[in-house]
Amino acid sequence: MDSKDEGSAPCSSPVYVHNPHLDALKEDILYHFSLGTETHNLQDMFGDVKFVCVGGSPWRMKAFTEYIAAELGMEDPESEYPNICAGTDRYAMYKVGPVLSVSDLSLALLLSPSSLWIPPFSPGLSR
Repeated sequence: MDSKDEGSAPCSSPVYVHNPHLDALKEDILYHFSLGTETHNLQDMFGDVKFVCVGGSPWRMKAFTEYIAAELGMEDPESEYPNICAGTDRYAMYKVGPVLSVSDLSLALLLSPSSLWIPPFSPGLSR
């Protein structure tokens, strides 16, 4: 912190935003996730998350959630896992135990465009 910040209150968060108007807000709205602090208890929903996995399509991330549930024996693999971000079409988010699975197709395209290409001789896939 520089000397002009010495009069500021100490921050208990690892990220400090220098905007005093944020303190006056009644609700913090996470618009792209269709979540908010007045409508959701974010601590209860995400307080136990230890792993965040980000991938491409919503279907792939739901399948990943089901796979993790089965592999780690965390929950019944036949369970339905609702899309936490069902109110938006930008993301899909699923949770099983401490694993959060989030789709972001634009991120997946940016990081790995080949992940959307199916090779012609993939085992188990027909043409």
